[in-house]
Amino acid sequence: MRKIIRIVAVGLSVLLTIITLEACGTIRGIFCKGINYEIKDGHTMILNGSGPMKEIPPIEMRAKEPFYSNGENNSITRIEIREGIASVGESAFFLFRSLEEVLLPSTILSVEEYAFGHCDSLQKIVFPEATETIGSFAFEGCSSLKEVYFSEGLRSIGKGAFDSCPLEEVYIPSTLVDIGDGAFEGCTSLREFQVAEDNPRYTVLDGVLFDKANKALVAFPAGKVLEEYLIPEGIEIIAPSAFSGSRITRIYIPETVKDIGSGCFVGSEMLEMVTLPEGLTIIRSGLFNGCISLTTVNIPKTVMEIESGAFNRCDSLKNIVLDENPNFCVKDGILYNSTETRLFLYPATLEETQFIASDLQVIDPYAFSNNHYLKIVILPSSMESIGFGAFQNCDNLTTIHLPVEIRDFADCVFWGCSSLSSISLPHGVQKIGVFTVSSCKNLKDIKLPSSVREIHESAFSGGLPSLTKIEFDGSETLWNMIDQGSGCRALEKVEIVFLQ
Repeated sequence: MRKIIRIVAVGLSVLLTIITLEACGTIRGIFCKGINYEIKDGHTMILNGSGPMKEIPPIEMRAKEPFYSNGENNSITRIEIREGIASVGESAFFLFRSLEEVLLPSTILSVEEYAFGHCDSLQKIVFPEATETIGSFAFEGCSSLKEVYFSEGLRSIGKGAFDSCPLEEVYIPSTLVDIGDGAFEGCTSLREFQVAEDNPRYTVLDGVLFDKANKALVAFPAGKVLEEYLIPEGIEIIAPSAFSGSRITRIYIPETVKDIGSGCFVGSEMLEMVTLPEGLTIIRSGLFNGCISLTTVNIPKTVMEIESGAFNRCDSLKNIVLDENPNFCVKDGILYNSTETRLFLYPATLEETQFIASDLQVIDPYAFSNNHYLKIVILPSSMESIGFGAFQNCDNLTTIHLPVEIRDFADCVFWGCSSLSSISLPHGVQKIGVFTVSSCKNLKDIKLPSSVREIHESAFSGGLPSLTKIEFDGSETLWNMIDQGSGCRALEKVEIVFLQ
């Protein structure tokens, strides 16, 4: 028998991990405080101990364990958690990509956040009666998980808990009274919900999940294919991500609805028409994100605010109808606020090749994204800020004039602008953010102002084969003072020219 002793620092404490390698191929060690593990034949992990899984070393430290490789686990196919263990800790088995089967004991009270996230091979999970809580994103991205069985006793399911799992049916027990936003988002195989008759909060109508207490539509099963759907009269709230990934062509919303949650229709690629009701005051972030077939949208006269990315990737949107709304205006097909100082949306379907603004101050996130016609953009001296991904994937954009007055320059602004050959960022910009010019494959040179104080390590990474020169309007001394994090590798391959 051979023993390996490993010291692993956890916070301010030190965790002593003792791993025993036996002739039969069994590996033993400490999984976390109070819980030991045993691996048999390289594929089955057995955990013994008592109490909750806590003080689990972070993933980057656990990567040194014998059952990890490159930060993932590709060998464990079965996990048995023995009686006495009270919880599955946060990120405990995150990225165990070969895991097919999990046996939970009757003592498990909770499954914490990200506990089984991206366990790609996990097909089924059965929760014991003692389990009261399933944490946010606990099973997110488990791309083979088709069956889940909730027992009586379960009280809450966290946000995004089963995001992007291919579940086909979900049964809500009588004790379950708290379901987080988007708990079943992206479950595109889900055909229906079923609810215990004596559940005090939730009910179901034609397979659609509703909250009786709050008069809310909680979730529409994305695997249910319909030409049209009429939301029942009396519903006042549609929950965030409620129609995520749905396959409906037309949705009718009654006037009783006063609030529609963020990302409600995200990824509903077949949605062509939806009429927003009068009484709605906010069009929330990402509301129609990815509704690539949506051609017309109305803005009721009661709407006072449009949040960021509400119409991102609505690539077929042609008509924006204002229902006598005094807070917004549509000019030449472009959606502005009433004073035309803030631009919310420049539709991808607009075929104009140039855009020249006069009094514009703010460009919202994703405002111009995915427009394939635009070639020239000239912005005025009144400009103050450009939002996240504002010109993302404008692949015919060749020229953009950025006035010196701009101070706020968000991330990913020019991602995918593959026709840009040069760009000069305005004086006053202090930070070059995440993926600012990524995938600009024809970009040859960039001019940066001396005001820059920070360059994110990914600012110039990804798909910049033509970049040969960066001009810096300052001295080498000033350049060396710029915070570049762990270092932008793309800068190592280009010539830096100092203009002072």
